[in-house]
Amino acid sequence: HERLLATLEAARADPPRLDPAKLHHGGLEPPMALAYRGGDVRPVLEAYAALYAPQIEPLELLSRAGGKPRVGVVVTHGHEGVYDRCLGRLVERIAARGHVHVTLVCSPAGGNVLRHLRPTFPGDYLTLPTRVDEAARAVRDARFDVLPYWEVGTDATNYFLPFFRPAPVQCATWGWPVTSGTPRVDCYVSSELLEPPGAAAHYTERLVPLASLPTCYERPPAPPSPATPALRRRAFGVDAGTPVYLCVQNVRKAHPDLDALLALILDRDRRGRVVFVADEQPAITNALLARLKGALGPDVARVGVVGRQDRANYLRLVAAADVVLDTPHYGGGANTVADAVACGTPLVTRPGLFHRGRWAAAVLRLAGLNELVTDTAEGYAAAAVRIATDEPFRRDVAARLLAGGHDWFDDPQPAEELETFWLSCKARRHA
Repeated sequence: HERLLATLEAARADPPRLDPAKLHHGGLEPPMALAYRGGDVRPVLEAYAALYAPQIEPLELLSRAGGKPRVGVVVTHGHEGVYDRCLGRLVERIAARGHVHVTLVCSPAGGNVLRHLRPTFPGDYLTLPTRVDEAARAVRDARFDVLPYWEVGTDATNYFLPFFRPAPVQCATWGWPVTSGTPRVDCYVSSELLEPPGAAAHYTERLVPLASLPTCYERPPAPPSPATPALRRRAFGVDAGTPVYLCVQNVRKAHPDLDALLALILDRDRRGRVVFVADEQPAITNALLARLKGALGPDVARVGVVGRQDRANYLRLVAAADVVLDTPHYGGGANTVADAVACGTPLVTRPGLFHRGRWAAAVLRLAGLNELVTDTAEGYAAAAVRIATDEPFRRDVAARLLAGGHDWFDDPQPAEELETFWLSCKARRHA
């Protein structure tokens, strides 16, 4: 991190030249891996933007007659599935209310995927050319009042497109849980439930914290949890007396600070097993196991890996785990937390200092399960082991988690709040 900052600072004297015709090829945008470290990534992302902003001239915006506010939600290629699960229902609700004209801005192939995933969406589609500079002109020509990006920084297109400022108000959202670092993105839409005190300093954008969690998440098709510990543990190939602590997060999120938490759990529960879901790249999984061998010593023999699963079998694993372990610093987002809630599988978390480590805590607190949210390593391990070894307590927690899901899943309030914010952007623009 320090070497990268020094390199970026040195590069300001002779920054890499941008070729607008090649921006979509990728390679110059900040690496996504920055989000997986534990510290503040804003300085690095600002340093990247300082190299590029002077080289990209904002487009001249076109005037537009009055009428219903026009909002273009940008979903770039390859991110359609996660967008639909996390934000699709919310955006559909806003479009159906009819106060805002909503368009999904996407690739041609992405448009086909989005139509298939949500055939009832009542808005329009704008499909973009591949080149970022040409895409920016197409967006500008659509004359949107507000341009929310599902993610800024997860590919070259959604990173560089905002530099052209193709709309008067541009917003990042929690789809990528770090600041864009880009001075031409105006707002970052988050939630009061996800942000710690002083969170505005983490963003180059103006932080807009909604009162509710910013998703109308539809309940996943989760199977019921097996009725007994023996039946649950059979799914992992262990005996009835071996509790299973499952970590379903992207293996890249397994920050070294997780190692100490696992050591405490395995020391407290001498029969327990920790299970990870393998990464798509075996080298990533092997690197984690090699690191854990050094951190855990002989106890690493009680750490296992299951292969990647299709959706149905993955949910069966979540339902069968005794407890789900959230990762520190960058924990579960809406998807994996929702899976645990839908399955009624208790999860424990130690909230981080930044948005990206606070989703599980927000959902657990909404469900009244504050005892599963802890600020200490010892508290994290104690909560996990109690769930895994005290079956009456686990049943009580599972029931409360399922009950909390009834209120959280498909909650209409976030759509109302986000619509109000979009309308306020239009009002400010024309004030």
